[in-house]
Amino acid sequence: MQNHSDIACARLNQLQTDLDTRGFSVKFRTDMDAWVDFMSEPAAYPGYINHAFDPEVCQLQCAFWLELLGPNRQGIGCIAGKVIDCDDVLEEMASYRLWFGPDPELDGKRMAINRSALSETLGGRIAHYGGLWIHPDYRHRRLTRTLHPIARAFTVQIWRPEWFIGLVTQKIADGGLPRNLYGYAEAVQITTDDEYAVTGKVESLTMPFEGLSAWRADADTALDRPQQSAFAH
Repeated sequence: MQNHSDIACARLNQLQTDLDTRGFSVKFRTDMDAWVDFMSEPAAYPGYINHAFDPEVCQLQCAFWLELLGPNRQGIGCIAGKVIDCDDVLEEMASYRLWFGPDPELDGKRMAINRSALSETLGGRIAHYGGLWIHPDYRHRRLTRTLHPIARAFTVQIWRPEWFIGLVTQKIADGGLPRNLYGYAEAVQITTDDEYAVTGKVESLTMPFEGLSAWRADADTALDRPQQSAFAH
């Protein structure tokens, strides 16, 4: 049986070959200041910078971003990720340590997490992803469907996390994007109409997630598919 690193390598080759045949490529980068600059450009700026991946706000040790390059090698999209070790990722969110580092200066503010949404504690080595953006001229080309699995495969190859997580608003979750577009196995609503200190807005938030075994099963299935349908999910 192949180990997880071998599967991740094979999956990366498969995904990158698919991008190459469509005239795209990805660049693996660890200069998170450059990701902040990229996301601060007028075309990409979402109204705020995700502090979870901003080295000026959060202490980053194992962080990266993928720059999606277009046919002329210009940057047309990105996704960011980082890996942390913790006992309980919901506590990392409730305390805002996920975004502001070990000592958030928020006057004790906590996120009102619905802990009953999960039947188990997500702890250990956690990979968290966000900061996704695709230039409007290149949307609806399956690029988001490809960037997410590339980011997860990169993470498995380098750090082998036990869990993969994201965070989206309820509006995005209600559209089915965490499972259908981002490729997560599960998604649970963790807050309801609570002030989200990262944006300063009242939000209902959903956490998409999957374990390493679910990632492995999905990767095995994708690698077993005929080439022409391997990226349809």
